[in-house]
Amino acid sequence: MGQASKGKWAPMRDPTQAGPPGRSDRLRALQHLVYSGAVLRLFPMLAVCLALLVPGTAPLAQPKPEPAPASSIRLVIDGEPAHLNPLLDPDLWGHRLTHDLVCEPLLRRLDSPQGPRYEGVLAERFRLDRDGRGLDLWLRKGVRFHDGRPLSAYDVQLSLQMVLASEHSAPQTRGLLRDVARVVMTGRDSLHLDLRRGSGQILDALAELSIVPAAHFPDGRLTQKPWNRKPVCTGPYRLVEWKRGSHLTLRQFAGYWGPPPRTEELRILFAPDAARGLQLLRNGQAEGLLRVPLRYLPDLIQPAVERGRWHKLELPASQLVALVWNGRHPLLGQAGVRRALAGLLDRGKLLRDARLGLGSLEVLWPAQGKLSLDEAGVQLDAVQLTRAAPGSLRLWQGRPLALKLLLPQGSAELLDLATRIIETLTPVGIKVEAEPVELSALLGRLRRGAFDLALTGWGWTGSDRLFDPEPLLHLAYPDSHPLWQTLTGKLAEWHHGADPQPLGEVWQREEPLTLLYRPRQLLVHQPGLRLPPRADFVDLRTTHLTTP
Repeated sequence: MGQASKGKWAPMRDPTQAGPPGRSDRLRALQHLVYSGAVLRLFPMLAVCLALLVPGTAPLAQPKPEPAPASSIRLVIDGEPAHLNPLLDPDLWGHRLTHDLVCEPLLRRLDSPQGPRYEGVLAERFRLDRDGRGLDLWLRKGVRFHDGRPLSAYDVQLSLQMVLASEHSAPQTRGLLRDVARVVMTGRDSLHLDLRRGSGQILDALAELSIVPAAHFPDGRLTQKPWNRKPVCTGPYRLVEWKRGSHLTLRQFAGYWGPPPRTEELRILFAPDAARGLQLLRNGQAEGLLRVPLRYLPDLIQPAVERGRWHKLELPASQLVALVWNGRHPLLGQAGVRRALAGLLDRGKLLRDARLGLGSLEVLWPAQGKLSLDEAGVQLDAVQLTRAAPGSLRLWQGRPLALKLLLPQGSAELLDLATRIIETLTPVGIKVEAEPVELSALLGRLRRGAFDLALTGWGWTGSDRLFDPEPLLHLAYPDSHPLWQTLTGKLAEWHHGADPQPLGEVWQREEPLTLLYRPRQLLVHQPGLRLPPRADFVDLRTTHLTTP
């Protein structure tokens, strides 16, 4: 039997018999390899064979794995950063893990008993004019970003200009440069800042503002950039990994211009549940817990510290816990009502109950004296906030007054504080209900004025001179509120180092915010870990493990 092929007879090959395959058999075998994916699996072997057969051809280079760090420290934080851009409004952990660690400022403030002094970081030297109305900066030579680009004056100019243009996206950071009128490049490595007023505050501000690479912000805007999650800067550490919900890793930058950090790698573990963070520390899976809820202090932390198992560190927080009144509210917009309700609060007792006394009542200006229930009742009666009967709720415009107290969701301290504030205001006939709200939604409601009262832990970065209550006041009071007629000028004078007493007098008369206390933060770490403290946190550049 045979098979027809182009009009000719050819013998049929028996596949069971050995013998050299024909050309068509080889093609079919090759097609089978291609369709089955076997060629892809054999590709590395084929590449090696090709390199051996063809002169000048080398096998494909495989990427070398990065060597394991010689030293690594695991630190636990109680919340995952929203972003890692230190020029946006402070995200607590984002700023602490990025500023002066991954990204660097022009200057660094150093506190001493003789007062603050400033050393150059990215600015090799600087000169402030005699009248304080101008500042010249000369950049350090040889500084490169983590991607190899050299630092230039344009990077600095764009960084500062983006902050100046961020009134809506980053108003707190924008406030640091309120005195800057213009940023001018005077050379490739030099700049001049024109200032509206003569004030040394600009040095504090520049110590808190990091410089970012202009190449990663081509449209000159800070928001909605991939860089915000994958920062590239000039600092001693670079970001090598950010695994959502788990950890991020910072590793020493080999091309850093200055002395290297003490530890080659910092691994930051996310543990929103504080009990989980303590478990990691207890099991030796972490060397430090960078913020501890105070409810664990008496029963868990203090006994372990006394046995020498852990060490604790207490640092003043750059934060004020405040009760915010909605100035748009027809009742709470009245200073007499705010003073009466604020006078009922025993700030010392609130601090003891909510933070076990770990904090300070020294919050910028002295608070008014505490009022008794009768004294507060007289003041409330004077603004027609009366009771229908003794012991009943107070009536406002013929209806019982009920207020909502907003607070950030997930803050056990502020929730406890809200409960105690409610217990204080109930006897005077004011019904208040706490409403925990997710933080971004809370800020949105404050901006819209969709609240009655709010509890906030309002933070800032840097020295106490950089605390600015104005952005928080703008959330509470619209620009048309009469409070601004007396408050604006006094705030400006206070910002520039004038006598704080005039502002304090206006504050006590108006009670625009009730500043409750300034917390102290608690850190816990293993005995072998060294966490050198700074003004408001620890210096992660010099953090290291001691050898046993």
